[in-house]
Amino acid sequence: MANKKPIGIAILVLLFIIGATTLALILRYRLLHENNLAKTQVVGKFTVSGGQITEKDGFYTYTVILKNPSKRTLNVDGLVFTFYDKDNKRMTMLYGYVEGGHLKSNESVVVMSSTDTDLTNANRVKIDLKK
Repeated sequence: MANKKPIGIAILVLLFIIGATTLALILRYRLLHENNLAKTQVVGKFTVSGGQITEKDGFYTYTVILKNPSKRTLNVDGLVFTFYDKDNKRMTMLYGYVEGGHLKSNESVVVMSSTDTDLTNANRVKIDLKK
């Protein structure tokens, strides 16, 4: 009778690979399709929180709080907001500027940007530092 131990190990390794791949796919799907418009995000050395969309007279405004949690003054021109729908298709890209171009240690500022693009179906926003 042949030794069945190598076959058992190969099956366990295969099951582990299948499980890890499935978990990675589920996490990627959730990342791309989970609504993160209001979640706190780390962007560079800053934190961005409190995101909300408001509508008035057909204009949609996205507002966030940008905070410098570091112990020194940091330069920042502004933020780039890229909005995606539930199918992960890009809807629009907006720019929000920081007056003065820097934030002192533990300083916060409200950053907002408006558009006539309907953001009510936005599911996800990618926030980057404006360069």
